[in-house]
Amino acid sequence: MRIFYSCSLSFLFCLLMACESKNKEVAKSDIPIKNYRNDSLHFSINTPQTWDLRFNKKNKSSVGFFEPLSDSSDAFQENLVIWMEELPIGISDSLYAKAARAQIQLANPSLKVEHQGWHQTKAYRFDHFYFDFTNTDSSTYQVDGYTLLFQKRGYNLSFASEKKYAASHQQIYLQLLESFKPLP
Repeated sequence: MRIFYSCSLSFLFCLLMACESKNKEVAKSDIPIKNYRNDSLHFSINTPQTWDLRFNKKNKSSVGFFEPLSDSSDAFQENLVIWMEELPIGISDSLYAKAARAQIQLANPSLKVEHQGWHQTKAYRFDHFYFDFTNTDSSTYQVDGYTLLFQKRGYNLSFASEKKYAASHQQIYLQLLESFKPLP
């Protein structure tokens, strides 16, 4: 399945945008939001107005949203990358979730992918996992992944933060996840 390749590419897309940061403000939950709708990828989501939208030129089935740098010493943009995959056959959501985690582990054997179970929003049930990643400059990042199977479409949401700031970004990430809606 393409999801396996897409997961690895999107994960690298998130991390290639960053290095180390020395000072980061805590993410705020009361920031103004805007609705983003992508008809070709069949989803909508509310994102902070200040976050930059970026398209992945190598993978047309993904899009990223990046938090602005907080100051001149900040070199990592916390982010959300979403990619969608059309499945040729119907499978269960648990099989889809296991396949996504397995592919990340196969593509990056040194990562310890931690399964966190199912995360229920008001409307959807996402499989949640996370892992830490250390860059060549010793910067450490936390990636929280969520998968959702809706009809024959697989959605994958990947939130990346510097490890030391991951807890302060969890609230905004959960608000983004809550606002995610697959489209017909």
